[in-house]
Amino acid sequence: MDKELVLKRLLSNSTVTEDGHLLWQGRTKDGYGIMWVGSRKSGHHYGVHRLSAYIHLELDLDNDKQYALHKLTCKYRNCWSKDCIYVGTNAQNGKDYRLSRTRCKNGHSLDVYGYITRRASFDPSLRLKCRLCDRNIRRKYNQKQTLTQLVSKTKGQNK
Repeated sequence: MDKELVLKRLLSNSTVTEDGHLLWQGRTKDGYGIMWVGSRKSGHHYGVHRLSAYIHLELDLDNDKQYALHKLTCKYRNCWSKDCIYVGTNAQNGKDYRLSRTRCKNGHSLDVYGYITRRASFDPSLRLKCRLCDRNIRRKYNQKQTLTQLVSKTKGQNK
């Protein structure tokens, strides 16, 4: 694949922000820019940030273990500036995601309440939980257990 030709195509479909980000203006998927490279029969869709890492950071496009990742300082998904991406792994991508989160699924600020990581028995991957949500879930569980114990005691006394 000709790097100069790909770079020209990337530049022709992009705009530059005031703070120097190169934003893809073409087709996107989930906010990330994508571009078709190659012939109609043997081509492939690539993420523009992946193509940028191939051009500037020597990313191997055929290696599925290498990821083109956005730095946490970049707020644009469609940015492909070489200053905003780096070559990493799936584990680094997950770590970046956890660090970028500011709220739990219920809207509580992780800066205020913090978060904990748990491994579920049915799913060995790490799960982030807001400390407040975790506390509320455990309170409800304990209340239900106490109620169940009271009901079973009263049934035993009625016999």
